[in-house]
Parts: sequence; structure tokens; C-alpha cells
Amino acid sequence: MLDDLRQLDAGMGERIPTLQEVLEATSLPIHAELKVAGAASVLAEFVRAEGLIGFVTPISFHPGILRGMKFALPSSPTGLIFSGAPPDAAEQARSVGATLASLEGEHANAEVV
Repeated sequence: MLDDLRQLDAGMGERIPTLQEVLEATSLPIHAELKVAGAASVLAEFVRAEGLIGFVTPISFHPGILRGMKFALPSSPTGLIFSGAPPDAAEQARSVGATLASLEGEHANAEVV
């Protein structure tokens, strides 16, 4: 499957990079978005093995995935992504141990933040 993905065009002729390639290309901390639960254990093992806790922050729209990440990497920051800006975003993020909540910019205002 990775070979198939690597053949796709990510835009302007660029190929989809692996996480390792992204990390080699930057010295900045990154957010790694988890879209499926099965990827969580793979990311957790990679982050642990490479000593990247705090440098790679797992983020997701899926609270259950973040719960699993906090179990696998208790000291790692995590982020819950929201579509919109629910009034209880901070509560929802805290309920899964997330250290950040990502809101759609158009919905974020001084009251919400």
C-alpha cells in the first residue's frame, strides 16, 4: 500500500513523503494527524522508538484515537481537532487527555479562545 501511495502526485509533481522524510526535511515540531485507529499504534511505536515525544504531536478528529494515544504515550501532547468551534471544545479535549484543541479559524474568536 505504501508503494501505491508513493506513486500518487501530492501536487506539482511532488510525491507523498513518509513521516521519516518529513522529519528529515525540517527541524520544526510537527503535528501528525491520525485518520484511522490502526495508525495510532504504529505512530506511537515510531515516536517512542525515535525519542520524538513532544516533537511529534498526534492530532485527530476522533476522540477514541486520542484516548488510545494517551494510553500508549501518556507524556505525549495530543490534539483534538474540531469542525467548527463547539462551546465545550475545551471540555471535550480535556476528556480525552488532549493538551490542545484545534478549532476552525473562522469560528475562533476572543470569546471561544
